[in-house]
Amino acid sequence: MVARLKELVKLAFNVSRFRFWLYLGGTYMTGYLLGATQLEQFTKPAFLLQLFYFIIPANIFLYGINDLADQDTDQFNAKKDDKEMRISELHQEQDLKLILVLMTVLSIGVLLLQPDLTAMVLFLSFYFLCFAYSYPPFRFKAKPVIDFSSNILYAMPGILAYYQITAELPPLPIWVALYLWTGAMHLFSAVPDIEADRQANLETTAVKLGKNLSLWLCFIFWFSFIFIVVVIYQAFTPFSYIAFLYPFIPLIIIFLPDIDIDRVYWFYPYINSLLGFLLSLLAGCDLLQELFHFII
Repeated sequence: MVARLKELVKLAFNVSRFRFWLYLGGTYMTGYLLGATQLEQFTKPAFLLQLFYFIIPANIFLYGINDLADQDTDQFNAKKDDKEMRISELHQEQDLKLILVLMTVLSIGVLLLQPDLTAMVLFLSFYFLCFAYSYPPFRFKAKPVIDFSSNILYAMPGILAYYQITAELPPLPIWVALYLWTGAMHLFSAVPDIEADRQANLETTAVKLGKNLSLWLCFIFWFSFIFIVVVIYQAFTPFSYIAFLYPFIPLIIIFLPDIDIDRVYWFYPYINSLLGFLLSLLAGCDLLQELFHFII
């Protein structure tokens, strides 16, 4: 029994892609920080449970569904040999299905924690996109434009957290900025998979556009995001200039084609985590001062 449990935990950890844990968990924390006004709000059991959920279980569900549905293209994908895992045996597939059922039950519990109908809709939108991105009959990842559009699922935990704490939704320009950011991240991540997706007859935006056009679109999306956040909202801080790194990365790859985009892509978890950390510090500046005064 213990050995069986260890096997399931190991599989769950492997499919969760620990490098990306902060993509959902960190986004939830940042959204909460942007809306919080008191330190006591961070001690609420509902917040702590959901923070844990978005750090680990949500990633297990998101990437577990992806690995289960992508067995056709994963056989051609080189990153499955070292950075990620490939579901290649029947018992792994059966175990993964069991894990996904458990994550669904846990997700129902998180749904019941939501304060009102709007929060429930936001959470269900996140859950649906996690499923529909990879799994038939939806399989948004195989539909050009819809593939990168559905990637806004990565912003949903932050939007949910912000709503939970303020009972307000972000203004429309912020929704647009988040759409552009997550769309660019999806496109950039899809470029290294172009060949594998072609071999599997999977039509993605990156496959349709090709490498360079996809990178140009990444540049446009990221630059537009910066324009909205930094220029329109006048978020000029020493940290905000780090964001300008994003649109120039695809440009560098376009004009210096010898650069291996596969290697560059795996630096993004660290870059995103650093930027998210700095954004969280800015969002929680007043709360950090309050904590400092409380400690001393």
